[in-house]
Amino acid sequence: MPKIKTAQTGNTLIILILLVLIVSAGLLYFFWNQQTPRKEVIDIEKSGCDEQIAPPEKNSPPHLYSEQIEVNEEKVEIPVSETIYKQAPVNIDPADPCLSTEQQLDSFFNHLDGQAYFQAYKISGGSKKFFREISLQMSTNPPSVIRETDNLFTILKNTAHFYRVLGGENIKIIKDILTNEDEIIETTMAHFFQWSELDSKCKNPDQPRLPVESLYNYAGFFLNTLGGQSYLFRRKVNIRMLTRYYCILILDRANEQNINQFGIDIRYPINSLLDEIEVSQGLKNRDKYVDRLDALARKYEKLY
Repeated sequence: MPKIKTAQTGNTLIILILLVLIVSAGLLYFFWNQQTPRKEVIDIEKSGCDEQIAPPEKNSPPHLYSEQIEVNEEKVEIPVSETIYKQAPVNIDPADPCLSTEQQLDSFFNHLDGQAYFQAYKISGGSKKFFREISLQMSTNPPSVIRETDNLFTILKNTAHFYRVLGGENIKIIKDILTNEDEIIETTMAHFFQWSELDSKCKNPDQPRLPVESLYNYAGFFLNTLGGQSYLFRRKVNIRMLTRYYCILILDRANEQNINQFGIDIRYPINSLLDEIEVSQGLKNRDKYVDRLDALARKYEKLY
């Protein structure tokens, strides 16, 4: 019995010593943290105090399009070239239609060249050269407009037309432009259509060339083929409606110039788009489009 009692006493003593050590370590850790901040905290606070926003240089030139706002009693330059481009007029100056339309296009190109997502592609020559080159590629490689369903190979070629002609990288750039410039795409398409109407009168070789013969092929492609319509149905509703609208205007121009070589009937696209566009809500100039389509519907009703 005495041996058992001695063992129990020894075990109890060991347990008490361990508890004292644990409590002492906890108190020491607590008071040490209270008196000595962690190095990470010191480093963060120090760097936060030392870092300051460098003020703009006094003699630095302002942005081409900028407005000034007061922030902490200091004037800061805020680029608003996009806002100014959105407000660009869409009417052609009758005194010099070529110059006024070119200025509108150049305003868009300058805006595009200033966007970070476009600059990331590092395109030599900027957006104007990019659009000029893809316009040439598309003009020299037209899609199939008629007899598309005669064989499966033609349907597949039309379905992959832009990828075959422009390549994957250019397709990616165009999709980025459509995504990032959604708010100004309606105005931009109006400017490009105006330029296409003046193509034969304006001789500036720096601008993209948009001859009616080439545009006619693509208007027929989008309105009259499975491949073209499959492209449109993968785009946003507003892009699809605007593309179809300008394709109809191009086809009407082809009829006026007697170059509708494939005999594409314009009446069904007009009536189909009218039904869709009258109930749409996302187009700024919807009423103007409806009026123009109504006039074309009456025109071709009399002709046929």
